[in-house]
Amino acid sequence: MVDSTGKSWKCSRRGLTRLNNESVLWWSKKPFQKQESSSDKRLTEKRRAKQQEALALESAAALQSAQDHQRVTEMKRKLYNLLRRINWIEADFQFPPAAGTSFSISTIMQINRDIESIQDALVELADLPESKVVLGVAIPTPANLSASWDELGEIWKTKFLPIQATYRKVKGEVLGKD
Repeated sequence: MVDSTGKSWKCSRRGLTRLNNESVLWWSKKPFQKQESSSDKRLTEKRRAKQQEALALESAAALQSAQDHQRVTEMKRKLYNLLRRINWIEADFQFPPAAGTSFSISTIMQINRDIESIQDALVELADLPESKVVLGVAIPTPANLSASWDELGEIWKTKFLPIQATYRKVKGEVLGKD
């Protein structure tokens, strides 16, 4: 058998028949169909493989993201339950105090004991930015036992109010309320 370049090739009868059939098929195609070749098919297969790989990576990333979100949600639930153990966490203090609760030295000491009691559990939640507000914190007790309301108000505003704000934020996220 001689190909289009004039080169002679050995070919069996079956091979020659197959080659003739392929040639007839090729010549019967319309011009735009002739442009697609085996290299085009390989490129298409490569593109399809890349698309499948990208889809698999996206699926894995979505699964990882969902797992991370679930882990963070669980950690926030734990943090919420720990912060609920702090006495006076939901109290609305006023300076000078109106009727009801007041932010005093005994209140500060009770809050510090409660914060101290949850420190070990807070270490496990150190990945949460919210837990860092409470981790290792102690509210300073005024040196003067008869501290002024202005001094107590400043301590509350700078030390305890951020803890209360964190508690309210986490509570809203965990319970789904604002």
